[in-house]
Amino acid sequence: MESRDGLQLEKYVNIPDPGGQTQVSFSAPAGGDYRTGIMPAFLVDVDKGILGYEESSPFTIVGGDTARTSVDVRPEKLMVQAPSSLDPGETDTVTAALNMNPPDFPIQLEAEHDSTDLVVVDAAAIGAPDTDSTTVQRFLVGDSLATGDSLYFEIDRDIEPNGPDAWMVGGRKLNSYKSFPGGSGEFSIPIEGPDEGTVTIVSTRGEDGWKKTRRLVE
Repeated sequence: MESRDGLQLEKYVNIPDPGGQTQVSFSAPAGGDYRTGIMPAFLVDVDKGILGYEESSPFTIVGGDTARTSVDVRPEKLMVQAPSSLDPGETDTVTAALNMNPPDFPIQLEAEHDSTDLVVVDAAAIGAPDTDSTTVQRFLVGDSLATGDSLYFEIDRDIEPNGPDAWMVGGRKLNSYKSFPGGSGEFSIPIEGPDEGTVTIVSTRGEDGWKKTRRLVE
C-alpha cells in the first residue's frame, strides 16, 4: 500500500487456493490518495516469476474508521500487433503492449530481430505511449530482405532497477527478464513478393498444327 505523500507499506502473503481469499490489514494515518497493489509471483530458482498485477482506485482513510478495498489481479499478458507479411524493401511496425505498469517499478519492452532464427539485432524502438496501467512499445521492422526470407522477431520484458524508496525496492528478487511470446521464443514475419504478376502463354505452331504450349510466370 502507498500514499502520494510517500508512505509505503508492504506485506508478503501466500497466494490463496482457487476459490479462497487472503485478507491483509495495514495501519496507516488518516488521509487520502491511498492505493493498494498486488503482484503475485512464483519461485523460479532464486528469483520470483511475475504472474500478474493490479492496483486499486485511490481511497481515503477516515480517522478511527476502517477503509476496505479489493483488487482483481490481471494475469501478465503481452499483446502483439505485427504485419502478417512484408514485401521486399517494405518497412512496417510491431506494437507490443504489456497489460501492467506498476508504479515505481519501471518495466521496459525490448526486441531483437534477424533474418535467421537466431535473433541478435536490436529492433529500432520508435515510440512508447505508456498509460497508467499498460506498458507499450513500437518497433520498426523490415527493409532489404528478399522474397522467400522470414524476419524472426522476439520481444523481451525487462525490469529496470529502481531507487531505495520505490514501492518495489530493488525488484525484491523478481526475475527481471522474460521473452515473449509465451515466454519461450520468437515469431516470424514472412517476406513475400508482390501479389500482382504476369502470366504469358506461348504457343508454337509446327507443320502438323499447334504442338507446344508453354506457360511463363514472371
